[in-house]
Amino acid sequence: MSNINTQPPIEKIVQEGYTVDIGGFISKAWEMVKSNMGLFVAATLLLLLFSALGNIIPVVGSIAQSLLSAAMTVGFAAAAHKAYNGETIAFGNFFEGFPHMAKLFGVNLLTGLVIVLCFVPFIAALIVEFSGDFDALAPPSDDEDPEAMVEWISSLFGSTILLLAFFISLLLAIVVGSLFSFAPHYVFFYGMGVVAAMQTSAKVVSTQFGPMLGLMIVSGLVASSGALLCGIGLLFTLPVGLVTIYIAFAEINHLKADQNRDLDQHLVG
Repeated sequence: MSNINTQPPIEKIVQEGYTVDIGGFISKAWEMVKSNMGLFVAATLLLLLFSALGNIIPVVGSIAQSLLSAAMTVGFAAAAHKAYNGETIAFGNFFEGFPHMAKLFGVNLLTGLVIVLCFVPFIAALIVEFSGDFDALAPPSDDEDPEAMVEWISSLFGSTILLLAFFISLLLAIVVGSLFSFAPHYVFFYGMGVVAAMQTSAKVVSTQFGPMLGLMIVSGLVASSGALLCGIGLLFTLPVGLVTIYIAFAEINHLKADQNRDLDQHLVG
């Protein structure tokens, strides 16, 4: 599948706004996954295997995992786009993000770096609380009993200042993740560069930031909820979470084939 040739209707989106139908987006995602369950489960299993590379092969495995996972995740959007426009999904659609691997990795890397910066308040609070005693921040070794780990965690979050700093940092990280959540889609569907995709995503998401933040939190909870079932449930919940984000992106950016044609005619006329 080639990228969409038209530019995203950013000004139209910003001026007119859009509706964030969280329940509707999740429902559409579930129906789409359910109708193509075998393909989505197989692709999710492959994505999880890619994610495990970092634990199997040090350094090189981590780099490979980041590259492959970034491309494979967008592949879910590529497959969902086919179904969204009434076309039949093939397993090969899940690999359509690979030609954009470098830029997708760049988006993930920059987003990750900004999220790390979000935890500066918590890190600063730790330094102040422990008066520079960095040995106290080291977790207990594996051969120590579980109670040592509990005591270590309690020491990190035992004070109100540390707890408050942690939640502030976590909130900032969630905000950043939400603002840049559409960036990989702008790279894939519109061929944008890393910075342009991140800027566009932030501009679009901030237009309806409250509802979009709610969507990202709920879709994240849906995606990760399968981990509660011994991890097996991730094969079903992870694709629903990923497709939910695509559905939101498609609805907001008018990615329906007929909507795209109407928009092209409007822009030309």
